[in-house]
Amino acid sequence: MDQTEKQSIFDDLLLRSRGRLAAVAGAYAREDADDLLQEILLQIWRSMSTFKGDSSIATWSYRVAFNTGVTWLLNQPGSSLGNPIATGRLSHNHHRAPRFACEFFRNCL
Repeated sequence: MDQTEKQSIFDDLLLRSRGRLAAVAGAYAREDADDLLQEILLQIWRSMSTFKGDSSIATWSYRVAFNTGVTWLLNQPGSSLGNPIATGRLSHNHHRAPRFACEFFRNCL
């Protein structure tokens, strides 16, 4: 995948999945959700060359977000690793997605 194709896929992913990725970030890092969202976006960007197409890009990016969230929690001092779905912290309230974090990251590329 060349740089132009990678950029195009990433831009499309941001448009389609920004809310879902922000919801994952908010579930795992309440107060630091913006920081975690940036980490998720960075991890997706870095890992795009490993995307094999066995699933949709949205499904793959959700898995990257989930794994990044778990790693984030594990690296937080004194954090108790909880399941945000079971505890009700993962909402489907996507309209609250912090657009500025996605735009900031996109502008840094």
